[in-house]
Amino acid sequence: MTRISDEGLALLISKVTLTMARMGFLAAPCRIGRRPIGRTALVALGDGAWTVGLSCDRLSLERLCAALLVGTGLQADEALRDDALRELANMTAGQIKGVLCPDKTLGLPRLMDGAPPPDGSWRRVCLHSDDVEVVLWLKKSKGTDWEPVT
Repeated sequence: MTRISDEGLALLISKVTLTMARMGFLAAPCRIGRRPIGRTALVALGDGAWTVGLSCDRLSLERLCAALLVGTGLQADEALRDDALRELANMTAGQIKGVLCPDKTLGLPRLMDGAPPPDGSWRRVCLHSDDVEVVLWLKKSKGTDWEPVT
């Protein structure tokens, strides 16, 4: 089975964010406990064999969205922030799909409030870019070799 390191996941999301927002991410210990996760966008890969999620606290999502909108003259309201999170999750899932399961299809992103349930089946990777933190979630539907969520 292909395993992507935390640093490798940071590079995959940075491929997206460097182009869109001139923001690169590094894997680092989670700081998100200081601010609760506001939203998570989830994307299924293929027939649900994998799920990729991307979470942000509200302040990180506002900063990320502002970076995405630089020069557009648009103000980020809640709907635009939600769209940005879904789109970023979708493009990140596409990068991950290319490594884990290139022959699978990409599902549509869906939003949930908060974070995925801490049931031990999710791999959680915290990614930082200055004062923005996102949490990348990975889940394999059948069996898992991930470390439990802590």
